[in-house]
Amino acid sequence: WAEQGGPFFPTKLLYYLKPDDFMLTAALASRLIVGALGMFLLSSALGLSALLALFTGALLEYSGVFAANLPYSNTSAIYMLPWALLGAHKICTKPGPAAVAFSALALGMALLGGHPSLVLLVCVGFGAWVLGVWAQTRPAVPVLMRSSGLLAATGVIALMIAAIGLLPFLELVVHALSYKNTDVAESIWRERLGWTRDVFGFAAFFPSLLSAAR
Repeated sequence: WAEQGGPFFPTKLLYYLKPDDFMLTAALASRLIVGALGMFLLSSALGLSALLALFTGALLEYSGVFAANLPYSNTSAIYMLPWALLGAHKICTKPGPAAVAFSALALGMALLGGHPSLVLLVCVGFGAWVLGVWAQTRPAVPVLMRSSGLLAATGVIALMIAAIGLLPFLELVVHALSYKNTDVAESIWRERLGWTRDVFGFAAFFPSLLSAAR
């Protein structure tokens, strides 16, 4: 699991109970429900009616970014983003042990989600929400200090939850080599990835021409 496959993400349990192709598909697809439920609860917490919150959750469930990651078992972290944002909302609006526990569990599950880039995205989203609320409300120093303490506790607990997946990765970092430091990686970047990245700015304004530009 040091290779960031996300074997401890909760929905993987379906596959472990009955390891066949159907259950693997079910384990991967069930992450859509995880993300949609998180967005439904977040929308409700923000004051939307039950019907609008349900629509918002369904909209995210059927979005391209969720669908695009369905085939990959190491992209599970992205489905925890609504839960992480809900945790940040709780930390900001109802600070206390319950908010810390909820946020830590959401971030811990995201940390067990596989690819570190998507894990980082979830953590950045959590932090951005908190910073945005602070910028809007400008809390007094005592309130800010208390919130900072709660956030620190959240981070520590999240790391403890995810330790089973993070510790082997740290060992891998010490002992292993990355293909990205080899000549093969340079060749892959030069021949395949670099020129794709170069058209992204163009594609932001003319997405229909992305394939042609590549």
